[in-house]
Order: sequence, then C-alpha cells, then structure tokens
Amino acid sequence: MPIFGFPTPTLLDFSSCGIDDSEIMKYIFAAATPLQIVDIGASDIEDKPVYDPLIEEGLSNLIGFEPSPEMYEKLKDLESDNAHYLPYALGDGTKQTLKVCRAPGMTSLLEPDMELLTHFHGFDDWAIVEERLPIQTHRLDDIEEISNIDFIKIDTQGAEYQIIEAGQKKIMNAVAMHVELSFKPIYHGEKSFTEVDLLMNKLGFSLHTMAQINRRAFRPMIFNNSIFDGLHHILQVDALYIKDFKKMGELSPGKLRSLAAILHYCYGSFDAALLALRHYDRKSSTDLADTYLKGLR
Repeated sequence: MPIFGFPTPTLLDFSSCGIDDSEIMKYIFAAATPLQIVDIGASDIEDKPVYDPLIEEGLSNLIGFEPSPEMYEKLKDLESDNAHYLPYALGDGTKQTLKVCRAPGMTSLLEPDMELLTHFHGFDDWAIVEERLPIQTHRLDDIEEISNIDFIKIDTQGAEYQIIEAGQKKIMNAVAMHVELSFKPIYHGEKSFTEVDLLMNKLGFSLHTMAQINRRAFRPMIFNNSIFDGLHHILQVDALYIKDFKKMGELSPGKLRSLAAILHYCYGSFDAALLALRHYDRKSSTDLADTYLKGLR
C-alpha cells in the first residue's frame, strides 16, 4: 500500500553483485553537484567539524569564516581546492567589538555573562576577556563569495541570532543548518534557544535533532573527575534544523539529494534521508530510495 503518496518500496538485491555498502552510497550521492557548505565560526578548537564526512567523500565545497586572527592563521594552513577561509566577522553589518577571551572557544562579539558562568567549573578563567578588537561585521546576505548554500554550521558564541536575521535570503536557500544555542544565554545580549527557534521556523526550517547536548555540573560538585562532565543541567546544545519535512516535496531535485547526503553522512538520520530520496525519485523518475534501503542492509 502506498505511504503518504509514495509507492511501496521494492528492495534491490545487490548481494550477488560483489558491491559493498560504501559503493552503493557513492552511487547514490557522488553524481550530485558538490554541496556548498558555509562554516561560520570555523576554528578547529575541539572535534572534527560535523560536515567532515562530506569533505572526505569529496561531495562538498567549503567556505569558512573566522574573525579571530590567531585562529584564522591556523585555518589558512588547511585551505585546499575545495576549502577556503575568510577572516570576516559575520553579524548585522555594524561596527562591533570582538571580545578575545582567554579560551579561544569563548571569544565572541558579545560580553560573557560572568554571573551566570561562574556557577560552572572553569569558566571564571576561560571567559576572561583579554583583548577587545574593534571590528566591522558583515551580513551573510552581502558576502559576494557565496552564491549558493546547502549546509550551514554556525558556532559564534552568542551571535547566532543576529547572523541568521541578517542572512535570511541566503539561509532560506539552504536545506540544513547546524547551530549552537543556549537555553539560558551565557553572553549578554545573546538570544535564547526559543527566540532562534521561532526565527528558524519563520524561514521554513524545523528542528530535526539535538546533535549534541552540553551538560555541566554546578560548582563545587565534580562528576567522573572531570570539570567537563555534568549530570542533568543543559548549558548548550548543537541543534540541527532542516527544511520542514511537510514541505520537503517543494525542494528541487538537487536540493533533495543534497539534504539526503547531509542527513546520511553527518547525522546518521537514515529515515529522513530516505524521505528526501523518495521525493527526489518522484521528481526525477529514478529509484535511488530503493537502492538506498538496500545499501543500508
């Protein structure tokens, strides 16, 4: 029986063809136009970026932004034919002050809320502002180097809302956005998760998953002998927004295939990736969804 207007899938049998799962996935995604990734706040402070599998598979091009002079110099060494970095501070297009903190991961256009942060281990040291740099911010919508976006990652320590608000035209062309948010703002002037969520809904996106939840313990308690571990209190989250799945069928075939690749390689959201591929098949008269199901085994 058809489901939500789609034909019932028929699984293809590759077991006797000597084709492994990775080759099936390459068949599905490799023919797509390279994904356009924009990384706002691109410093490689901790883990590999969430979009790294797309880079490794050769499926994407990257433009990264990093205003911190020290971190930008490090990123320049990582440039390649499909990865380019710019020293711009994205924001609302006004002149602001970059607060360079003792810990690079705390550097922000906004002032750390020390009254809040000192409730948790480490931040009374990490969040100390050691230098204030006058800086001209740039609106994402005004960046000439970017003509198309598929996937956006924003990690700018509190400035996410103003970047999204000043980049709506280009953001609406994307299919997925990974953004770090706070339920209770940790910087003065930072917008809360709820406020950003409302703006994202206005732009046609819906929350898909919490890619990461950052929990911290209230001082003085320490768990697992680590000041980075917490029990229940959520300090920040990495939220993944995708185009509203109820309107996914309105996307172009290219955008649907790009969305499926992001969901598959970066998040393991196989069900949502399949949904995007089924919409793709209906528009393109292909059978990628059935092939994808077989590849998942």
